[in-house]
Amino acid sequence: MAPPRKALLWKQLQEAKNMGIEVPLTKQYVMYTEAELDDLLLQYVGAPPADPFEAATAPEPPQAAASAAFPASVPQAAAPAPRPQSGPPAATDRSTWSQYSPRDLATILGVPLTDRNADRAGLTFNTHGPNDPLRVDTMGRVWFMDEVQKPAIPKPRMRRKVRALSSDVRMEHRYNPNGTLDESFEVAGENVHEIEIKITLPSSQVGVYFDPRFPFKIHQYNGRRAFDYEEIRDYYGGLDLIPTSIREKTIYIGTDLCFDMNAVRDTIEKEYRERVLGRSAF
Repeated sequence: MAPPRKALLWKQLQEAKNMGIEVPLTKQYVMYTEAELDDLLLQYVGAPPADPFEAATAPEPPQAAASAAFPASVPQAAAPAPRPQSGPPAATDRSTWSQYSPRDLATILGVPLTDRNADRAGLTFNTHGPNDPLRVDTMGRVWFMDEVQKPAIPKPRMRRKVRALSSDVRMEHRYNPNGTLDESFEVAGENVHEIEIKITLPSSQVGVYFDPRFPFKIHQYNGRRAFDYEEIRDYYGGLDLIPTSIREKTIYIGTDLCFDMNAVRDTIEKEYRERVLGRSAF
C-alpha cells in the first residue's frame, strides 16, 4: 500500500529544507492541505508533485533494484534480507545497520542525514511513531525522537488539537416516599455536538536514538543516557526475569524510566562469562 500523497509531498519539502532551500513551512503537517503543499513544492523546488500510485506500481529495472538493495560500500553477501513493503528497508533488523555508512543508512531508511535536531518539542508528534526513524546523524546514530532541552527563555509551545463528541448534561433527581430529595446526579443528555480540545505539549523532550554499537535504544537528555526500559524487559522475557543487579538500577532520563547502561553492560558480560566461558566474573 502506497503512502498518502500528502505525506510524500511533505517529505519532499522537508528534504528540500535540509538541503538549504528556504521553504516557508510555517504550520504543522496536519494544518496543511494537499493543494497548499502542491503549490509550495512547485514554487520552491520546481519538481512535479509526487504520485504515490505511480511510485508503487512503476516497474523497477533489475539493475536498479540490485544497486538499491546492495549499496556499493557493502558486500552483496552482507546485505540485509528484503523486508515487507510496510516500512523502510533494513528497519526490522537493526543488527545490520552497523554495516552501512551514515549516508547509505539514511538512504536505505528514507530519512535525511543531518546533525540538526528539532528546536521545539512535539514537532513530530503527529507525523512519526515511536519506532519510525526520524534522521541519521553523521555518527551513524538513528534518531527516533530529537532531544529538545528546556529553553532558557519562554518560547511558544506546540499544541495538539483533538476533536471529540460531547453531549449535554442534565440533572436527575430521586425522591423519598415522603417527598424529600434523596439524591441528584448528572446524566448524558440527548444533544450531541463536536468539541475541540487543545493540549499544550511540554517545552522539553527526551531524545531517543539507536547507536549501532549498542544493542538497545538509548534515551538521552541534558548529558545523561540510559537504556530503554521496554527493550531490556523484552530482552529478558519479562520484568520478573530481569536480574536484580539491573532492576535495582532504574533511573529517570527526563520523564522516561530507563535502566542504567553500566549495570546492564556489566550484568550481560557476567552472564556471558558464566554461561559461555564457564567461569565466574570474580
